[in-house]
Amino acid sequence: MQSINATPGYAEPGMMDLPKDLQIYAYNAAFSELGLRFRWDPGVLDSLGSIQCEKSRIAEFIRQYHPHLLKSYNAEFLSTLIYERKNEYLRLRSMQDQGEAAHNAQGASNRTVEHTRQVAQVS
Repeated sequence: MQSINATPGYAEPGMMDLPKDLQIYAYNAAFSELGLRFRWDPGVLDSLGSIQCEKSRIAEFIRQYHPHLLKSYNAEFLSTLIYERKNEYLRLRSMQDQGEAAHNAQGASNRTVEHTRQVAQVS
């Protein structure tokens, strides 16, 4: 059996706290962006859950399900690339969510100010 060596890459802060569906979506977005025909589902994520290092988890998935890729690519290279793309997806999503939250908060603040003006005019 071929050994997979991947530099440890522990979970991004808060990654394991994310909902499982968001983790899966982030991995699948990375695979898609890289042109890989991998797709994870809850069963795959659960089957790899005992591997704490994300890069090692990805490398093990490749070894189990796509070993033909190891003829052309180094497991560490592939797992690092996928890991980085997945984290970039999560960073962009977080920034987008924060932007939407700020926009919504500003809208709520504007509505409160407008309501206060209307109440003052009526009084």
